[in-house]
Amino acid sequence: MTKKRKWTLIVGSILLLCLTLFTSCSKKHTLDFKQMVDIEFSGLNGKGKLELVDNNSMYENKEFLEALFPDNSTKKAKEKLKELMNTVNYSFSKQTDLSNDDEIIIKVEYDNDLFEDKEVKVENSEYKLKVTGLSDGTKIDVFDGLQMVGIGYSGFGDVSFNNIDCNEFVKENVTFLCSESNLSNGDKVKVVASFSEELAEKELLIIENVEKEFTVSGLKEPVKIDPFENLNITYTGASPYLNISLDNTKCDNIIKEHVVFSIDKDENIKNGDEITITTNYKIETLKK
Repeated sequence: MTKKRKWTLIVGSILLLCLTLFTSCSKKHTLDFKQMVDIEFSGLNGKGKLELVDNNSMYENKEFLEALFPDNSTKKAKEKLKELMNTVNYSFSKQTDLSNDDEIIIKVEYDNDLFEDKEVKVENSEYKLKVTGLSDGTKIDVFDGLQMVGIGYSGFGDVSFNNIDCNEFVKENVTFLCSESNLSNGDKVKVVASFSEELAEKELLIIENVEKEFTVSGLKEPVKIDPFENLNITYTGASPYLNISLDNTKCDNIIKEHVVFSIDKDENIKNGDEITITTNYKIETLKK
């Protein structure tokens, strides 16, 4: 073999090796983070949500696995891919209250040392995605048509709610709550609407207000009784040895039946002393 032929073979071999290396480097060992997940948008326009779903098909894609790890079996390549992806975390510039045409920035964090050890390059470690496909919902006021009904007597009343004139969704799925009690006519109370947001979104409904202030009305006015009216106070003896007794026989029957009087001092009293008479009764009994 001549010297010229030897040099031709050597140069040719070097070129072939370089071509092989270049081809190999350009086609393998590249993992595109954008391919590994599916980004899904759900909910209503303005209140949309972002959900990240693993693209499991990539773990079964033989051609992809062979290009990523050409010197490994499909099974081994799949194991290596899982090992790499277990270190990966996707974060989003915004994930809730999304509207169509919003631009989301997606950033990917990963174990750079492990990827280098596995001789894997990455693509799209940061990329942008536009929100699409969110449905425009119908806005409703859940309080529209709601009537608050007073129950009991002013001063210790409660309220209930009549939704007969409300939206059908409200009738079937919304509960109204008022945490306050012992109410009087004219009181201002906060009413809260309780419902499933997921169900509202499924029905393509946007509910903006969940609280509203109502004025209490319709409570019966209770009868006011002065328990001391017609109470007879009798003093016997002489100062400073006066004794006191109480006689309720001329009081209202409700007073006689349900109110007990007590005196803080009922003997050895002198002129000018102050005494305190106290009424004792059960409020629940008087409510009835």
